[in-house]
Amino acid sequence: MLSPFIALFFWIVALLFTPGLALPHNDGPATPGCAVQKFFDQTPQDWVDHRTDEWLDDWFKTHDSDIKANHAGFAGAFGRWALEDPDWSCLDDGSDSNCDFSPCHDICVNGTEDDVRHAYYVLESVRRLHDYHTVVAEAFSVSVDYAALNLATWVQAFYKDQEVVPVPVEKEVFNALSTVLGIVAGVAALGGPQIAATAGVANAVFAGVTNAVTPLFGQHLDDTPKKVAEIGKILGDISVEAAQALSDTNNKLMKGESLKSGDIRSYLAGGSFVSFEGINKSALIDKLNRQIYALTVNAIWRAQPVFILGGGACGDNQGIGSGPREASLCRNDRAWYLYYWKETHSLNHSIRKIFGFPTGHGGHVEAPPGLDTFGNSSSITVSDAIRSSLETYDAFNYDYTPETRTSRALAVIEDISKDPSAQGPVWEGMFTIPVCDISNAVFRDARHRKSTLVPYGHKKAPTWCAGDESQWDNSWELCSGSSDQFFAFLEAAHLHGMEFWAGCEH
Repeated sequence: MLSPFIALFFWIVALLFTPGLALPHNDGPATPGCAVQKFFDQTPQDWVDHRTDEWLDDWFKTHDSDIKANHAGFAGAFGRWALEDPDWSCLDDGSDSNCDFSPCHDICVNGTEDDVRHAYYVLESVRRLHDYHTVVAEAFSVSVDYAALNLATWVQAFYKDQEVVPVPVEKEVFNALSTVLGIVAGVAALGGPQIAATAGVANAVFAGVTNAVTPLFGQHLDDTPKKVAEIGKILGDISVEAAQALSDTNNKLMKGESLKSGDIRSYLAGGSFVSFEGINKSALIDKLNRQIYALTVNAIWRAQPVFILGGGACGDNQGIGSGPREASLCRNDRAWYLYYWKETHSLNHSIRKIFGFPTGHGGHVEAPPGLDTFGNSSSITVSDAIRSSLETYDAFNYDYTPETRTSRALAVIEDISKDPSAQGPVWEGMFTIPVCDISNAVFRDARHRKSTLVPYGHKKAPTWCAGDESQWDNSWELCSGSSDQFFAFLEAAHLHGMEFWAGCEH
């Protein structure tokens, strides 16, 4: 069972593949006497049609002693057998050439034509898997450094307490980092719809990468609130540790060792990497950064009374008030608004009245912290935050946990017709702001329903008289017409004790 911390970066994007980065799979023009040339332009279907999985299983069994005797394990033994090269290993050991080979000049298999074909397919797949791990490790290291450098700015912009980061926020940020890597790396490995990858391969890649990185976050977690600078330093440490962990994963696979996700055959199954075109590292870094930014902002907002109201017609005019246009989304002809509840409990009733504050409400609604800077460092919008939260709410109400995120991400990744990363920050689970569907108020004869939605402002506070006039005090049915749903919303949005219903009796 995957750890809750694998949770993602992976509601974390269709990976962009750049032809200029494609790995070479032949030696160019026809080469006289090249026994491998007829096998060029290989596809996953070629791998399947020629039963390469079975052939590789047999090779493992036949050469078990060679694998055990070689310092580089499987890849070293296979390189010596297929290339007669004692240095071919594809280990991440500082060498820039230990995974290179020229198909026409280097392959020297003493066997049947099928053996030559299979050797070429396996050599290409191993090389491409090695390059995949190298790029993912480099991209993730860059993105974690990006989070470390920007965390202080994000906290100062989106959280009222700019000195100390609450433990739940810290945990959610760490969850987000490991999740987004799993999602993006998993999609990257599948290479898009042209790769006939199996669910097993998706599972292996997802689990292999995240199992390497997730424990690093857990090692740094405790129940002590930390200052922003402390967490920034932790992320910097994790960046270095993650690069090493992913390097270790590559080396274990190349040696033929088994991970929780299986050995190297689990990754190569079905020809998943036989024609893998490589990864556009810049695009991968950009997507990781956007996902990390979105999930971090969500974690910070979720620690505060930030919430979404809506469900009425776009444009309002239904007698339940009007929400803030600057933080709204029209989705399926229904309007949704993003709010933050600002408490003013330190002012008593008479002082609030003197200064024009709404009386009896203990506060007012305003823009969530940092809304004015939201998206400045990325292409993420307020509409993205609302849309993703609605997707999350539609799927699991207020019960979206790290475990839920992990299982949902893996389920989607295994269905290669879908790509969660293609949706970026709009995907379910990127944002989990609590939602209250107040469309029920449109059809009820509720007292003060015209103030259910209000714009931002110090004199603006919603009045949520959810029940009928005769029973407003015991029928809180504002959210989806259910009192249970209403109180679940208050709990999720940190709104318990707020007097939204003050004045309903007047």
